[in-house]
Amino acid sequence: MRRHKPNPRLPARRAVGRTPASGAGRGVTLDADGRATAPTVHSLTVFVRATDNDPRMADWTQPLHPLVVHLPIGLLVSAVVTDLAGLAAPARPALRHAATGLYLAGAATLVAAYVTGRADAAAPRVPGPADALVDEHWTWAWRTTIYFGALAAGRLALLRASPSTERRVRLPLAAAGVLGLILLFQTAERGGRLVYQHGVGVTAPRTP
Repeated sequence: MRRHKPNPRLPARRAVGRTPASGAGRGVTLDADGRATAPTVHSLTVFVRATDNDPRMADWTQPLHPLVVHLPIGLLVSAVVTDLAGLAAPARPALRHAATGLYLAGAATLVAAYVTGRADAAAPRVPGPADALVDEHWTWAWRTTIYFGALAAGRLALLRASPSTERRVRLPLAAAGVLGLILLFQTAERGGRLVYQHGVGVTAPRTP
């Protein structure tokens, strides 16, 4: 069997596609036998530098608190409304069970909102005049988180209670949910003032 010998007059193939300099590290490098090799360190460095100013990459570095803070608000308001509907329709226990699930989810996302809020506020973004309002926002957020956590735990424990006990505490639990919305409003109102009055967490537009 004859072996194929490379033609010495033909140059060996070394790269296809875009070069690392022009393709930002996305070119494929081939060796003398035509097999793909790993991207060079230089190509990877060029690609990383090229994505530093990419706004699609910058979106992942934004504060997390604004992404999660609306979840507990929607879940807890829905929980209170569902619970009141179950109070008006006592023959439909599925509404009360759904309200309990919404309370549990709302309490869990409240913890996430509180933790991410504290982490974002620790960054050097808060202007001086807003410091006092940040402390108020933290205080009300802590109260709201503890309150709804206890309420959700109580409703979860009530699932194992007797029907007579459940009927006896049905109205107080619904009233406790409405009271919790006042705490939630106080927390959200201060958070909104931080953004819309003091510009906390609002970045300046990018310059071309």
